[in-house]
Amino acid sequence: MDEIALHYTRICAEIHALSQQAGQESPVLVAVSKTFPASAVLEAYGAGCRDFGENRLPEFLQKVRELPRDIRWHFVGQLQSRKARDVVGKAHLIHSLDRLSLAEAVEKQAASLKLVQGCLVQVNIGDEPQKGGVKPADLSGFIGQLRSFPHVEVRGLMCIPPASEDATLYFRQMRQLRQRMQEEFPGLGGELSMGMSDDYSLAVREGSTLVRIGSAIFGQRG
Repeated sequence: MDEIALHYTRICAEIHALSQQAGQESPVLVAVSKTFPASAVLEAYGAGCRDFGENRLPEFLQKVRELPRDIRWHFVGQLQSRKARDVVGKAHLIHSLDRLSLAEAVEKQAASLKLVQGCLVQVNIGDEPQKGGVKPADLSGFIGQLRSFPHVEVRGLMCIPPASEDATLYFRQMRQLRQRMQEEFPGLGGELSMGMSDDYSLAVREGSTLVRIGSAIFGQRG
């Protein structure tokens, strides 16, 4: 078994064990393959991975064209409104919906394709000015606005906590936010996309349903 496959298999087993300890279902492991070649994706694919994440549009589009059709592609980067038409219908899930102009662009393209696009609302859980995302205090109002877009399905929330702090508190706040939003908006999706290579074990313990793991599977980026 090659190195990427070994890493993927080990992390899957670790996530499963953590989930059992917490008494919850295992999250989906999204292998973030950005900057890595198609050959690396195929190694993880051969080990059973079917969910992959990309954050740059040209690379995303190239891999969608070239790689197996049963891969579920996750767009995990910031998405410009004018580029939304290139992602809608190709991404299983857009993880970075954080402003009305982007929602409008997604709605327009999804309606033209006669499909419903799954999205996660990105929450700026650490209130960091350099990061995208909706502030927690504005989340209810934003989700309320999204209810008027029939071709945009909010399946849950996503966050990237501050890198220099213990992420557990932020992951717990996200879980509480999800509960409040689901109480306020019946039928709202319950996905929680949180946890990356350095903190996924903490995220799993706090109820993550999607962990986005790159370097721990593929190695350090050049």
